[in-house]
Amino acid sequence: MKKLLPLLCITCVFLSGCFREKTYHDNGNLRSLQSFKDGKRHGETKLGRKNGKLERIGSFNHGKREGEWKEYHKNGKLMRTEKYEDGKLISKKGLTRSNKIFEKEELVWNKEPLNGVGFVDENDKKSGEWKLYRKNGKIRAVGSHKDGKREGEWKKYHKNGKLEKIEHYKNGELIKTEKPE
Repeated sequence: MKKLLPLLCITCVFLSGCFREKTYHDNGNLRSLQSFKDGKRHGETKLGRKNGKLERIGSFNHGKREGEWKEYHKNGKLMRTEKYEDGKLISKKGLTRSNKIFEKEELVWNKEPLNGVGFVDENDKKSGEWKLYRKNGKIRAVGSHKDGKREGEWKKYHKNGKLEKIEHYKNGELIKTEKPE
């Protein structure tokens, strides 16, 4: 008989144009918890994974994303954060869905191996300082990007961690290489 029941259970409470919707995975774990006002998402939204771990949490203001949104990896650890104002993305930190790392490295990432850390601007172009890592976790290179292209000094390191060379770039073009003495 249970197999004939729908996989999702929806609970709605209507109060003066507002209601809250809960949906569940077939195993009983929360799939989503959302609030609506005048037909638009409004207030906190939570999305859960089938394994019971939180997938995403954030808020809407009259149908537009607002404030900080957090997305979590399947293992429950923070994967990325995004900040919105009036529905517009103003900053993001962490991993993209395709596991590309962006923004500043102050967040601790829970993805192995870490390939690189840096900032991606609103046009999805690399910008500012970037650190690239080897599979063993040691730094492979450090340098900057401007408009998605390497710019200025890039330090490259041997597998043993010692400086191998310094490359100088202008608008993505290698203009000079120096070897340490």
